[in-house]
Amino acid sequence: MKKAFVFSLLGGASQTARTLGISQPAVTQWSEDIPDSAIGRIARLRPDVLRGWWKAERKVRQVA
Repeated sequence: MKKAFVFSLLGGASQTARTLGISQPAVTQWSEDIPDSAIGRIARLRPDVLRGWWKAERKVRQVA
């Protein structure tokens, strides 16, 4: 899952950090692909974001 995608749905680094219960500096240190532990938190706390990512991934794979 890409950091830019998560930020676009959750409202940036600060809001993402608040939503996930972690510090904003931790979030900004993520590479382009976010850590698996963050994906797990997103799945528990904001399953709508995970569903949005799955839908976007399916569209990309159908086009390719």
